[in-house]
Amino acid sequence: MPGLSPTTVHTARAVTAWALRGAGVILLAVGGYLFLKRLMFAVGMGSGGFDHIFRVYMEIGEGMSTYRGLAMLAIGAALAVFARRIAGWMVSMPAVGCPGCGYTGAVSDKCPECGLRGLDSE
Repeated sequence: MPGLSPTTVHTARAVTAWALRGAGVILLAVGGYLFLKRLMFAVGMGSGGFDHIFRVYMEIGEGMSTYRGLAMLAIGAALAVFARRIAGWMVSMPAVGCPGCGYTGAVSDKCPECGLRGLDSE
């Protein structure tokens, strides 16, 4: 990813993390709605315990909202919790050289090509 400054990389990571968190919140909301709707439907059909939620009206389409809701809740929670790590993986710093200009020669605290300061010594 040569040519990206550290500020640009951090900004891209922040935007990516917020987008992932937003997607996670949307999945949590929709999954919670689907599961609670299914739960209320099963409770309204009569008492039969927790298994009754999964046994009542199991067909393709609207009847599968229990499993869709639980899957959306799980994926939404994972996205909301691990958004920062996923963003760091998606938008990574260059492995070698200067992140500002891509110079791959000997880089000390200051890049000899672009003058970027604050680099680690290797």
